[in-house]
Amino acid sequence: MSRAGFGIAELGDICIHVSSFLQLAQIARSEEAGIFSCKDVARLSWHKAALALLAEEPIWGPSGESVIQQLLESGVRGKPFLQEMRLLRRAIFPPKSWSPAIHETAFNSLKAVLPHSQTDEGEGAGGPPMEAAVPLTVGTRLGRPLAVGIELQPDSDEGLTSADMQCGFCIGVELCSSLADGRTMSVMFAPFSGQCYMQYGGERCVMCAEVIPPLQQTITKLRAWAQVAQDGSIFFARQIPGSEVIEETGHLPRECLPAWTAEIFAGMYFWRDHISKAFSATVVHCAQMLPDELSELEGCSKEIETTWHLQS
Repeated sequence: MSRAGFGIAELGDICIHVSSFLQLAQIARSEEAGIFSCKDVARLSWHKAALALLAEEPIWGPSGESVIQQLLESGVRGKPFLQEMRLLRRAIFPPKSWSPAIHETAFNSLKAVLPHSQTDEGEGAGGPPMEAAVPLTVGTRLGRPLAVGIELQPDSDEGLTSADMQCGFCIGVELCSSLADGRTMSVMFAPFSGQCYMQYGGERCVMCAEVIPPLQQTITKLRAWAQVAQDGSIFFARQIPGSEVIEETGHLPRECLPAWTAEIFAGMYFWRDHISKAFSATVVHCAQMLPDELSELEGCSKEIETTWHLQS
């Protein structure tokens, strides 16, 4: 008896069920190759993939949830919805009441101006608190990787130094428990001072360690990177664009972090009384992995070797 052979394109609507097992890149290749039996099958495959992605990726705050709701109510679905989500990953929504001290300049960019005491009369005046955080809109769940890059630029031609910024700006990740629990922990890296910090939500005490030396030169651009690995470990790096030198922190192993972690959001952190010059911060990358040119960094596999101390 001869064995009949069938191409996947001959399976008709069964393609709908087959496509539910495909990843986004596989759906794209299948569509390009003409494997789906019709355009409706391709559209439905993209729609299912978009809904699956939305269920997997946590959204931070009412602003992010509002954007998602507007997209769904406007009938954006499938591939266009995924394209919007790709942009939303880099989006930030600093509270409007924080302006002008910290204010949005683009969907993925903000400007931080003068120190706390020079821009408002205090937290009660409606400005940002002394310690302010702006999370990225889309996060990840424990067990799924996340990589973020933020570029800093001075607001003047004078450049920025470690004396100007100290630990005033940090890139970091917010570790969150389940919604019912509400616990959080911030793990932050100050690219100018080279220090790393860990702080539980609602507490004043901070664990601090110098993980790389302070920045020595005046810069006009600086990129800070954060990566959460699939196993939950966290890694940071500092890069001057145009330079081949990339300084790595090594990684914080999963065992150092709270067992209750369920969701993870990258973000920007501001200790405003340590900032003496205005600057802009732009989210230039947010994906599961670092860009190709950073994918082989040693720090991803080397644990941080330093002494932590308590800072109140």
